[in-house]
Amino acid sequence: MSDDSDQRLDPTLQRLIDDLPTPLMIYALDGLLRAMNTAAEQFWSVPRAQMIGIFNILTDPQSAAQGSQGLFDRVLAGEIIYGDAVSYDTALADVGQQVKKQLWIRARIFPLHDADGNITHVTVSHQDVTEQVVQSQAIDAARTEIANQREAIQVLSSPIIQLWDGVLTVPLVGMLDARRAIFVTENLLEAIVAHQCDIVIIDITGVPIVDTAAASSLLMTARAVALLGSRVVLVGVSAEVAQTLVHLGVDLSLFEIHANLQAGVAWAFAQLGLRVVAG
Repeated sequence: MSDDSDQRLDPTLQRLIDDLPTPLMIYALDGLLRAMNTAAEQFWSVPRAQMIGIFNILTDPQSAAQGSQGLFDRVLAGEIIYGDAVSYDTALADVGQQVKKQLWIRARIFPLHDADGNITHVTVSHQDVTEQVVQSQAIDAARTEIANQREAIQVLSSPIIQLWDGVLTVPLVGMLDARRAIFVTENLLEAIVAHQCDIVIIDITGVPIVDTAAASSLLMTARAVALLGSRVVLVGVSAEVAQTLVHLGVDLSLFEIHANLQAGVAWAFAQLGLRVVAG
């Protein structure tokens, strides 16, 4: 390594960059830090004397892992780069005593030229985007939690219950839309295979409205269940829902229809040769 005086830029240029509010670091072509401004000292919370002539962006483990060599090569080819946000842990940078902190940084990297147009240095300006990234991560985490809660609610509102060997029941409560119907169908098919089910009882007592979408969803479920060789029993059809289904012209031939769950269970047990005996 050459002495410190060889690592510093012209004093006039140093004064110029010190007046800039943006953190700025200037590197030699071998990646060694040659200059940094006051804003950069404040950004990294470390005096420039502990950085200049010591820190090398090409050999620093974190910077190297983030592709600093490739970025340097692109800049030396004349490109100006506005990079993606990357994380940097100052505790892992061996550049003297400094405040340990986890940063998210977006860098702009561009070349410096001499009077003849030759690239002499590579300049990196830093933007602290830690707050934005942390907020974005919090939003993503909240969205994931909401999705997990929504799925949990779907499971609770559409349970699949094994009444007996070969008999499953699905009590539906609330609105039945296309998304929920797909969820119910997928889980029901898995349960049919797992329990080797012969009969599925779909109870729509708790479904207040059956519109075209809901009717299509029920038919889709019935067809899928039939493909696995199971029979479908539909129970809990209210007078209003019955009128709606007739008005919509829904083909209910795939269903065995009974007034309520008790009647549906009795029919299912009879099909399996079982008999309910009062205690």
